[in-house]
Amino acid sequence: MAKMNLGDERRHCEQAYEKWYFVKRIVELYAEGVSWKGCDKIEVDSIENGVRDMLVTGTGEFNLKTPGGAQVLSIPMPKKYFLEDEQPGHPFLWPVTQNTKHLDDIEKVIGPKVYGNEMFEILAKDICLGLGVPYELLGPLSATADGDAIMWGLTTFRGNIKTWRDYLGSRLGLSWNEDWYQSGFLSGYGPVYQVFKVQGIDLRTLRDQVLNAAKSARDGSLISRQTYEESVRWFLED
Repeated sequence: MAKMNLGDERRHCEQAYEKWYFVKRIVELYAEGVSWKGCDKIEVDSIENGVRDMLVTGTGEFNLKTPGGAQVLSIPMPKKYFLEDEQPGHPFLWPVTQNTKHLDDIEKVIGPKVYGNEMFEILAKDICLGLGVPYELLGPLSATADGDAIMWGLTTFRGNIKTWRDYLGSRLGLSWNEDWYQSGFLSGYGPVYQVFKVQGIDLRTLRDQVLNAAKSARDGSLISRQTYEESVRWFLED
């Protein structure tokens, strides 16, 4: 695909977000993750809307609560690579969603029932991998996916959210109500589990694996009851 200017990138990403459900699902998961448990100066809805726009268009608006009243701040998407000669404000979805052009081509040939087509699935999985969320975790297979595979598959997702929370915290001068990176191996993916659950994706095998491991560690006196409770709380909270 020929090199696009920023306006073309944004239009392409908006179209991909609106058309392909798996792209939209991943954006919504990220918006849910960055806003997880909220912060001190911005309502959760405003965080979600701003993050969604950053990922899709490259710039998000955030309604900041200040002593002098409400203030709307526009925040560009940060550069992906700090040392590159690149301006901030490029959509997160770009350039990974370039391949949606080929999905459009497949749809033109075989019609709207593209899901299940082998070539379509290969391209969709590649796009999802580039965006940090395995394609398989967006459908019914998420309920039976191996817990370790889920952790491995969502490493980039978890890291991106931390990066963006740190970035917004610095740019907007806000404090998050909870730390996204929870201490300890067992509790580390509790926030991720919660985010997916809110978005209607139950990573139950991840939950069950952590709960069983924590119980075994507690029963074997490898961890204290306090550590056990801290490890499992995000997996038990409604």
